[in-house]
Amino acid sequence: MPFVGLRVPNHNLTLEILNNLQFPLAAPSANPFGYVSPTTAQHVNEQLADKVSFIVDGGKCKIGLESTIVFFENPEEPAILRYGGVDIKEIENCIGKVKINISSSSKPHSPGLLDKHYATFTPIVNLTNIDITKINSEKTGALVFKEFLKFLPEKNQIILSENGSIDESACNLFDSMRNLDKKGFELIVYENFPQIGLGFAINDRLKRAEGS
Repeated sequence: MPFVGLRVPNHNLTLEILNNLQFPLAAPSANPFGYVSPTTAQHVNEQLADKVSFIVDGGKCKIGLESTIVFFENPEEPAILRYGGVDIKEIENCIGKVKINISSSSKPHSPGLLDKHYATFTPIVNLTNIDITKINSEKTGALVFKEFLKFLPEKNQIILSENGSIDESACNLFDSMRNLDKKGFELIVYENFPQIGLGFAINDRLKRAEGS
């Protein structure tokens, strides 16, 4: 494809590094292909410590989701290829109306659009896709928005935002998925998040983690 992706990070440490370079910086994501994205330096260290010379620690990611990708093949009709850390309304306030062109493909135009991506090693399933009466409650973890599920032990669950904040949920999403993945569950279940703001991106990541 004759396209290039450009990203300008919003982090003082990263911007300082870029401002001291005399050339454009091209770099891959700091995690193995397909697994849950890292949001802390510790996450990167757990997966890449023996593959990289050093890790720059700028603290926990403030947003917690990958970039929103805007496609300008047709400048008159920019398209969103991937939901991400910038709300669609914020983008439209800057450049006007955008087309939503989110898809799944074996040969996607954008990173993060495979049917199966951002996935935990433990199978993860939307609550609407299972019969909760047939699961082993002691061997099942849950990723929930703001309230515990009644049919699972509370110790097996992670609430992303007790006060119901979508932004806080996004910030905690990947770290919580990783934590549940380490607990030896047979299954992780998750509920749908409100389709507002970053909720679109959260639901997109969870759906792709499930591979549904």
